[in-house]
Amino acid sequence: MRSPARHGPPGKPKKFETSLSRTEKIKRHKRQIERKRSVVEAQIAALRAGYEAEEEELKKNITEMEAREKAAAQQRARIASLRKADKEGGHAKK
Repeated sequence: MRSPARHGPPGKPKKFETSLSRTEKIKRHKRQIERKRSVVEAQIAALRAGYEAEEEELKKNITEMEAREKAAAQQRARIASLRKADKEGGHAKK
């Protein structure tokens, strides 16, 4: 005797319904994967943009700090040079 689920009477056999159900589940899962992928990619893009903005700000700060340090070093060198000249000039006047 044949099982109705496999070769059932006219109408919608159970095997066909199960196949459709699986097909729909597969499609639903694929859509879910795509939605999640889109969400993750958007999050990555937002993180990357935030990182790049912060990186630019930090690089700007570094450049400013290096410029101030260079100016301070030059100022110290000028002051040292003036002090040396004062000492040398002071001894020469005596």
